[in-house]
Amino acid sequence: MTNFMIFEDGGLRKQPFSEDVETLQGLVGGYIEHVMIPDLADRGIDLWVNDEGKLIGLTPTIGLIHDDELIDVLNGTVVFTRFGTEGETFGLTDEDCDFIKDYIRTLEMRLILYGGDIALIPCMEL
Repeated sequence: MTNFMIFEDGGLRKQPFSEDVETLQGLVGGYIEHVMIPDLADRGIDLWVNDEGKLIGLTPTIGLIHDDELIDVLNGTVVFTRFGTEGETFGLTDEDCDFIKDYIRTLEMRLILYGGDIALIPCMEL
């Protein structure tokens, strides 16, 4: 059995994988947007978020940094999946899920000012 790995509200959880796009849209709460993080893409892992997460005011979830500067913020639920050589989307193996758990635990936490509020979020290097 393969899974989605879902990061929201500062925690990770597994959910059984389903190939249909409607399930992925349901998990993020709207249209999906693909986000590529080099450290994860090297392992065949994709991230998916709500395409309008910032516009509709979803909570900041993960910061994206480059050269020690915050350049973007992912808002709302973040869903991890595996990708194939031709762009297809697959569920994560147990090994993938363990890697993601360890990866999230090692991320640097940063305070950000977002929409007049302060949030403490993990940050991924681009």
